[in-house]
Amino acid sequence: MFPYLHDAVFSHTGRSRLECTDEHYKLLRDFVLARKGVLTHLSIPPVENMDVLRPLKDHIAHFEV
Repeated sequence: MFPYLHDAVFSHTGRSRLECTDEHYKLLRDFVLARKGVLTHLSIPPVENMDVLRPLKDHIAHFEV
């Protein structure tokens, strides 16, 4: 349905600008944890407040924002 994970996570806000919130972090964290051992790389396009996503680096080897 969504070609990219960030489309699924950020599209529900209805905003034109991508801005990361604690809610986005929780959705992405749940996704990463559910796929631990399978997901090796996750890339999220630049978003506002992307520092919120930094703790995900503890869960995935190659995480880019």
